[in-house]
Amino acid sequence: MSSERDDGVLVRPYRPTDRDAVRDICCRTACRNLGCEEFFSDRELFADYFTRYYTDFEPESALVAEMNGRTVAYLTGARDSRRFLRYMSFRIMPALLGRLAWRWLLGRYRRSRDRRFLRWLFLKSWREAVSVPLGRFPAHFHINLLAEASNRSLHSRMARAFVEQLERAGCTHLHALLLEPRDGSVYQRLVAGYERQRPGWIQYFREKPTDVRRDVLGDPEPMVNRAYGFALADYSGFLEWLARRYGL
Repeated sequence: MSSERDDGVLVRPYRPTDRDAVRDICCRTACRNLGCEEFFSDRELFADYFTRYYTDFEPESALVAEMNGRTVAYLTGARDSRRFLRYMSFRIMPALLGRLAWRWLLGRYRRSRDRRFLRWLFLKSWREAVSVPLGRFPAHFHINLLAEASNRSLHSRMARAFVEQLERAGCTHLHALLLEPRDGSVYQRLVAGYERQRPGWIQYFREKPTDVRRDVLGDPEPMVNRAYGFALADYSGFLEWLARRYGL
């Protein structure tokens, strides 16, 4: 599956040669496009945590977008989040934690912000995580775009392509996990806007407060982790609505 529109942006399946570009975009667009260094300076481990499963163990679900031959966006996804968690637990995290411990002992993380992030990670992150019934809502995906790729409906284009993959695979539901401001979240407003047109389309919702920005950055803005669960058919309608109304 590849598609190119009049704007010259090509959306195509991920290739192994895209791996470095995906990792770079992941780090550059993290933390509201401030870059992963805003929280944690080790780009290698950050990219491993957020991309390695998708590029190394489920690359068939990933997509990239190109402009003028340059990768400017990606989608990574998992059709079965229980499989994702097994691979994270037994194939990725042991090696990642080993390298983290070794680099800590070598004095790699002397920056106070790195130490605050690691303290939050080990002491609080697991308590602030939101649970999702993965048997009911098994699929998930991530999309990250560089600034020059915005305002081109890429989010909807790539998400619709992934939804089509899920439909072909017989998957019927997916979930979304987001770190958002407690008040004034853009995604929450969009979801609520579509809810007014299609009441009841949100089949699952949970939220928990998180201290990550306060503990690491000293930012007092209240933040929450939110989980949403949707039927695939409803989510497809939401994507079409986003593209039509907001060009996302």
